Amino acid sequence: MNETAPAISARIWSAYKRKGIFHLLKRIVGALYPVIIEKPLLLPLLLVLFWLSGKKIGRYTLHKRLTSDGYLAGLLGMTTVSERAFLQWYCQELYRGKGLIVELGPFLGATTCPLCRGLAKNNAIQDKNRKIWVYDKFQCDEFMANVLGSLYQQGKIKNQYHPGDSFKPEFDRQTESYSSLIVLTDGDLSTVKYSEGPIELLFVDAMKDLPTANRIVNQFYPSLIPGVSLVIHQDFIHYWTSWIHLIQYDLRDVFEFVYFIPRSTSVIFRYIGGQDGIKNYQVDLDSFDDQKIEAAFAYSCSLVPPMEHPNILASKIMLYIQKGDLRSARLQYDRLGVDRFEFPGELKVVGDMLLERERQQRT
Repeated sequence: MNETAPAISARIWSAYKRKGIFHLLKRIVGALYPVIIEKPLLLPLLLVLFWLSGKKIGRYTLHKRLTSDGYLAGLLGMTTVSERAFLQWYCQELYRGKGLIVELGPFLGATTCPLCRGLAKNNAIQDKNRKIWVYDKFQCDEFMANVLGSLYQQGKIKNQYHPGDSFKPEFDRQTESYSSLIVLTDGDLSTVKYSEGPIELLFVDAMKDLPTANRIVNQFYPSLIPGVSLVIHQDFIHYWTSWIHLIQYDLRDVFEFVYFIPRSTSVIFRYIGGQDGIKNYQVDLDSFDDQKIEAAFAYSCSLVPPMEHPNILASKIMLYIQKGDLRSARLQYDRLGVDRFEFPGELKVVGDMLLERERQQRT
């Protein structure tokens, strides 16, 4: 036999991802035939391995099948079906109860529901009192009011909301069937104190400003479990939240990249441990010079497919705007040559914002 077992396994799995289950079965038979001929006594072991691999394939295809789930698609929110499918799949198939599931910034609960749905279907968890720990202040800003206004006009919600209003009734309505699985903290994440215990999954959709981002790192990251915990940054591929790239670059020796959820803005990291000072970590935009900024955003781009790069580069330009350095923002924007991108994405949004800031500066 010329190939090692790991080599055969990798080749089989690659075949499955490329061409599907029937091609996979054909490759499995072709790969194992020489083994059976040479050592027929290995057949029972091979059958067991085949059964185990089938279970793994089933777990993998569940994630894909959930993307066509009508329930997930019908939830009200700003996340994609891919993200919702991943969250349900993780809680249903991978979560083992070594720590808590914590969600920061659920908006209307479109991610809370699949987290709860997956947890309810998880047969490996012996503790049936497991909950989803959810944190949000549920207060409308102008952007959220516009989103809710659109839903109101479409007849999808009954109430109209304005900046400053609490939209918690809409969260309660959408998550009502899972209320027994939710532990809710209604408060400002920029001042929250966390002391509930180890965290196995941290879903972050709340780093909308720098003080909140620093607070989340200080309060929640120290409770991550080395080698176990996942952190999902839902705003990783979004032009506004530039500090996420600075934070994850600074902490790149503490985290390893795991997965980019296709057709979404979410990137997943695993906490590998280390950096004792993480509890006191603070990112300061002014502490990043041009060279370090280049390195940070190059690192982020290396984690995702090329078609997602324009949004990350838009976030780099946004960083200079947030620092008040419009000259550097303009240089960055002009150097990119936005027209060369087939899908410029949020680069055009940031470009329009930069023009407006420049106009305001001149007047």
